[in-house]
Amino acid sequence: MATHVVHAHREGAWWALSVNVDKREIWTQCKRLDQAEAVAREALTMAGVRTRGVDLDLQVELDAETNSIVEATLSASLAAAKAQTIASEQSRTTVRALRDQGFTVRDCAQMLGLSAARVSQLLAG
Repeated sequence: MATHVVHAHREGAWWALSVNVDKREIWTQCKRLDQAEAVAREALTMAGVRTRGVDLDLQVELDAETNSIVEATLSASLAAAKAQTIASEQSRTTVRALRDQGFTVRDCAQMLGLSAARVSQLLAG
């Protein structure tokens, strides 16, 4: 399947979009980044470029400072998601071990700072 790269950068209050296809550069713009793919696809179609079955790869181009804070935030979010997965696995293991030792669901909840419903979910999963 073919893929066209859509380059997006800010120009004032607008996103300027460009796509290089068949040695041509096709330009368009949109107000919000979530509109970029649809607007780029429409611009390509209007330029006579086949877009059916073609993927668009949106490449957002930011200044170094903005890119740095966006990357840091994405990295922190990924780390938090990984930590949450590990914490859930550990909680599941701990709840099962406590239950095997005869502790009640409510006792487990109290010890781990969870609700009884969450302890039950962990046991079910």
